[in-house]
Amino acid sequence: MTSYPSTIRRVPAYLVFAAAAWLAPAAAVADCTTRAAKPAETAFHSRALSALVAALPPVPAGVQELEARPHDYRKPPAMREVLCDFSKEGAFSVTARRVYVRRHSEAERRHVQTQYDALTAQYHALRKTPAPMVERQNVLRQKSNDAWKAARDAEKAADKPGAQARDAEYRALRDEADAIDAQHQASVKPQTDELDKRRGALDLESQKVEVRLGMNLQRLPAAGSEPTRGAFGAASPGQSAGLKVHNVAFAVEGTEG
Repeated sequence: MTSYPSTIRRVPAYLVFAAAAWLAPAAAVADCTTRAAKPAETAFHSRALSALVAALPPVPAGVQELEARPHDYRKPPAMREVLCDFSKEGAFSVTARRVYVRRHSEAERRHVQTQYDALTAQYHALRKTPAPMVERQNVLRQKSNDAWKAARDAEKAADKPGAQARDAEYRALRDEADAIDAQHQASVKPQTDELDKRRGALDLESQKVEVRLGMNLQRLPAAGSEPTRGAFGAASPGQSAGLKVHNVAFAVEGTEG
C-alpha cells in the first residue's frame, strides 16, 4: 500500500504516479472509517497539483505526449474520495507526471539497431568460455569418459569396489568440467548484466522520457544517488501537514537512443 490515500489514487493515472521508492507505507485504507476531505485539503491539493502540472516541461515540437486521450492540464482533477477518520489534516502527497515520445526516423532506427547488435555481440563474447578454459574442460571430459569406461569394465569383471570408485571419479571429473562454464559466466556477470541493462534501455521504435514530480513525500531520493533524481526540502512524515509545501522531488527516466 502506497502512502497516499485513496483520495489521490483515484485521480486519472496520467496525472498521478505511485513513486514507491519515494513513499513510505501507510495504514491500510480498508481498515479505516472514512471521512470527507476538508475544503481546505481539497483546495490545497488542487493548488499543489496545478503547480506540479504547470512545472512539467511542455511537449516539444516533433514529440508526442503518451496519453490515451487529450487532457486539459489547466484543470487538474479535484479530490473526490474520502480519507480515513484518523488521518490528520494534509495526510496525502501530491504527484504528477508526463510521458514524452519521439518516434525514430528510419535512419535513427537503424542507428539504434546497430547499437543493440553491438551490445549483443559484446554480451555473447563475454559469456563465451575462453579457449584455455575450454581446453581444460575437454581434458576433464576425456578423463571422465575414461573413468566411466573403466567403471563399466570393473562391473563386467565383478569388481564392485573398483566400479564404485571409478563411478565416483567419473562424476567428480564431469562436475568439474561442467562447472567451468558456470564459473566463467559468474566471473563476467557484472559486465554482462550491465550490457543487458543497456540493451534493455534501447527502444528500436521510439525514444520515451517520463518526468515525474512529487510534493510532500514521506521519503526522498538520496542526495546524489542518481543525476536524474533529486529533491528540495526535507522528507515530510506528515506529508502535507499544515497544508504547506515541505518538499518537492523529481525523477526523469527514459529509453536511450
